[in-house]
Amino acid sequence: MKKLLLMFALLLGVVGAKAENVIQVMPTTIVPGSVPDDEENCFVVNLYSDVPMSACQFDIYLPNGISFNMAGMYEGAMCPTYKKGKNNYAYHTFGFNSLNDEETAKEGYTHYRITCADYSGDEETKEAHLFIEGETELLVIYYTADETLAEGVYPVYVTNIVMDNAGTGEGKIAKSVSSTTSYFTVGNPSSSAANLPLEGYVASFVMDALAADETVEKLDLSAVTGIGGTLTLKDGVELVPPTEEITIPEVTYTRTTGNTYGTICLPYAVEPDATVKYYAVDGLADGKLSLTELAKVEAGTPAIFEKQSGDGVTATATNVSIPVVDSHVAGADVQLIGTYTNIEVTDPDTYYIKNDKFWSINENFFIKAYRAYLKATSASAKVIGIGEEATGIDSLDALTSGEYDGIYAPNGVRTDKLQKGVNLIKTGDKVKKVFVK
Repeated sequence: MKKLLLMFALLLGVVGAKAENVIQVMPTTIVPGSVPDDEENCFVVNLYSDVPMSACQFDIYLPNGISFNMAGMYEGAMCPTYKKGKNNYAYHTFGFNSLNDEETAKEGYTHYRITCADYSGDEETKEAHLFIEGETELLVIYYTADETLAEGVYPVYVTNIVMDNAGTGEGKIAKSVSSTTSYFTVGNPSSSAANLPLEGYVASFVMDALAADETVEKLDLSAVTGIGGTLTLKDGVELVPPTEEITIPEVTYTRTTGNTYGTICLPYAVEPDATVKYYAVDGLADGKLSLTELAKVEAGTPAIFEKQSGDGVTATATNVSIPVVDSHVAGADVQLIGTYTNIEVTDPDTYYIKNDKFWSINENFFIKAYRAYLKATSASAKVIGIGEEATGIDSLDALTSGEYDGIYAPNGVRTDKLQKGVNLIKTGDKVKKVFVK
């Protein structure tokens, strides 16, 4: 086991008070072949805390090919000091071990354990000089990146986090903090599908970075236990939902489209506003879909939207509980089948929406994430229009005179009276629809 102990300067400053109680690596772009010749070839570890802290310990997993390097540190072991007051200098102790524990190893990663403590330079009192409350730049770590390091997006894991404020006069307080994930972008992987599997808690500044990042093409939240800030679902960026339900402060999705109608399937509930209406598909008759306007689209439920104004659709919700969703199918004989991933559809009797109509499949077609396609087993039309709600005037006349064979729900179940929504009225070999509001 290789052990190094360094004295490292800490420049304290509150960038923004996001008291999430985490230690996390800032998202960083890594250039293959980098050597630590200046501060550009380093990455930053931030500390967020709702109370001041004087010491912490955590494990960090760096992707193979990226390693700690001492050469960039001033005079090998000593960095410029942070001056506090006239005659008081605060030094930040920074020690790390390179671990080779098979039980805690992650394939493709090098495992380090880091300890940090912040003490005054006052030899008489040894007074603890605390990491301040809020956001602190805890460490700047110089790295070396192999020339052969492949372009891509690499998660960076921070685990076994313990923070301590011993020496404040308030009594010792130690906190065990959730594991966190950030990421490094190596090179320029814009031409390759970049999958980012996150784990544990993901801090708000990582979510902010992801919202602006055009590299990540698949966001895997299956092992995430918590998210700070806003989860931005970007059109065409695939999502693997969490395997356990988690609550997220805010989720937003935006799609730009020139069409009036489109399909949508989101992992959280959304409601209409002045810019958009949402519809469920009730059935199919005379080559047109019958729709019912929705006051709310439930999480994981595909729907059809109708743009009322603007150049697209924006769906935002706060305090969202994202459920584990096994199926994104809605409807019975006519189904909307939704997806959170970019998929190729090859099923027979399926339709995709284009230019405000549903078109039948030829050999296959592709749809982006957060959309849906139509499956109508009894349809043979090349084009299915998106129609208005059925009025069923002829069928109402038949009901008044008693000349009908039965009333059925859209799924084929017979009922003894009209129900709210779409009703199918069978008279001889003809079926008419009656819509009841």
